[in-house]
Amino acid sequence: MRKITYLFMALLFASCGKVNQVEALMFGTFYSECFGENCIEIFKLQDGKLYEDTNDEYPSIEGNQYDWVELSSDKYILAEDLKAAFPADLKDESEIIIGMPDAGDWGGVFVGLLDGTDPEFWIIDNMKDNIPLYLYDFIVNIQNTVTEIQ
Repeated sequence: MRKITYLFMALLFASCGKVNQVEALMFGTFYSECFGENCIEIFKLQDGKLYEDTNDEYPSIEGNQYDWVELSSDKYILAEDLKAAFPADLKDESEIIIGMPDAGDWGGVFVGLLDGTDPEFWIIDNMKDNIPLYLYDFIVNIQNTVTEIQ
């Protein structure tokens, strides 16, 4: 009986660790009333590497096509903490669009999550007054990281 109990507990703990594993985190900033290459910047953290999307498409609720190019390890170091900073409450949001991103030409933030299930993404307002308080530090962190990477 003890062997069965230990086996069950081992399987339970092994499966618990995999439920919330983040395979990849996509993040970036976008501005519609902007000119130049830095208007739309989308990145992906995956497998200890940082990638940049060269398509520079404005984020869409229908999804986007990405063309990933690996960046240097120096740039990865600038972004690596974002995975750990991901707010768990974001996964509980019922809407893809949070606030009014780019409504007043103030831009927005894109966040995408791959965690072994269906990909999830959010398009989030830059304005602090238009988003839940729990998101604000994460959004500022993304904005600062994108600026540092550029």
